[in-house]
Amino acid sequence: MTAALFAYASRSWVALREAGSNPSVRLVVLAYVVFTVSKWGLRIAKYVYLFEVAGPFGIAILGVIQIVPSILGVPFASGLADRFARERVLAVTYALCAVTSAALAYVLSVGADIAVFYLLAAAVEVLGQIVRPIQAALLPALARTPSELVAANVAASTTEAIGALVGPALGAAILVSGGPALVAAIAAAGCAVSVVAIARVRAGAATPPLAERASHGLIGFLAGVGGGLRTLARLPAARAIAAGFLTQSAVHGMLTVLLVVLASSTLALGAPGVGTLHAAMGAGGVIAAVVAMGLIGHQRLGPAWVLALVGYGLPILVIGLVPSVVAVVVLLTVTGINNALLEVSGFTLLQRTVPDRIRAGVLGAVEGLIGLGYAVGGLLGSLMVERTDIRVALVVAGAILPAVALLLWKRASRLDDAYDIPEAKLDVLRRLPVFAPLSLAALEHLAAAMAETRHAPGMDILREGDPGDAFFVITDGTVAVFERGQHQADLAAGSSFGEIALIRGLRCPATLRATTDVTAYRLPSADFLSAVTGHPHRPAATEQLITAQAPDWA
Repeated sequence: MTAALFAYASRSWVALREAGSNPSVRLVVLAYVVFTVSKWGLRIAKYVYLFEVAGPFGIAILGVIQIVPSILGVPFASGLADRFARERVLAVTYALCAVTSAALAYVLSVGADIAVFYLLAAAVEVLGQIVRPIQAALLPALARTPSELVAANVAASTTEAIGALVGPALGAAILVSGGPALVAAIAAAGCAVSVVAIARVRAGAATPPLAERASHGLIGFLAGVGGGLRTLARLPAARAIAAGFLTQSAVHGMLTVLLVVLASSTLALGAPGVGTLHAAMGAGGVIAAVVAMGLIGHQRLGPAWVLALVGYGLPILVIGLVPSVVAVVVLLTVTGINNALLEVSGFTLLQRTVPDRIRAGVLGAVEGLIGLGYAVGGLLGSLMVERTDIRVALVVAGAILPAVALLLWKRASRLDDAYDIPEAKLDVLRRLPVFAPLSLAALEHLAAAMAETRHAPGMDILREGDPGDAFFVITDGTVAVFERGQHQADLAAGSSFGEIALIRGLRCPATLRATTDVTAYRLPSADFLSAVTGHPHRPAATEQLITAQAPDWA
């Protein structure tokens, strides 16, 4: 037991240290933590303001206004990150959040019409929904190993939890002392800080490979976004995850309304109580950071994801049975823990299973469904409050996710099957200088394209004068190099060949013949050239590789 705990802690610490040593990942997380604190503070101020001026339906109306922008706008806006540099699209999104929050602060300060408030408040929420899919699509391009990607997702989820912990409490405090306009103004300043942080992210590793970008023009852009939506509908793994997130967001939307009523009426905690209850969920997310580190290094995330669905819903059901202040705070903390686990496992599964060239569009489609679920859930929550007791509404809301988890269990157990790239392939690629600048997303693409080949002694793998059509990496055995019939060199395991003809557009300059039983990975020319030409540092690395590998016959 002690050894297992030590291994768990050691593995988690190494991965988190690697993620923390990545400057771009640090900046992304910094921007996100400031943004989430700002977002949650402003959200609490909006909910309390609407509850006071329009009751529970006032909060539900805000969700309804967001439905169409969430379903249509979020996937299309996120799809821009499959066409342009993702870090730039993220910076622009943060900037728009800052401008819209500032406009909302002005409207609240002058007492403008409620319709204007609704439009700006909905715009802030929709822009906030755009942030997460772009960030989720960006992280695989910044992470260098699968464990670092999970660690980065843990950091992002923890950041969301910190925002949900600090933001509501801070927002409620500022709301009581300075009013909603001040909360909105501070949120605008926070978004501006996020813009500055993202502006420092290195663009090279974050930009989608040139060979994988959508074609120019409006038709190319729409085709790229449509491809993301079609992929979400076509891939069973992505479809199952989207269904789970849609249901969870609907329950979250219901809970948003129910907690306002629970804090204000049943528990008699007033406006500060609304922030306290939301902060309890945020505290659970912070605690979940420790639990989520257990996912680092694990390839099977599907079961953890579906169990988190159950863990999110059951505490809400129990709150309906035991609505005391202490019990509610403890149970919401448990819900917050499972919310963080749900996000880490679910988004990591999506990052792994969706092709990089349309990843932002697909994640945007999922985020659009999350927005739809949240809006519908808020409407259902307000209807339930009007027509039934708050405790009955909580029991019904809490029972939904366990039922859905039961339906998805069989499929969830197979979610990881769509991501089956042996770590050995990634290790082989990482050791080659030509692929050193590549991100995890690009390495996974190459690893998936590689096929293992076997060659008996005396078999020619490449023949001098033949067109080059592949890049080879030897994993076992020895290969002899012959030029014009003369033996030039021997290549052992770990060596590679075939790049000369591919890079220089020549026929094979030598014959490569197996002298023992040889096992090698074969990478098709199109995939190799796409990787080599998609990064400004790779041509130089390739020339260094050619010179180092075959100085006598290159």
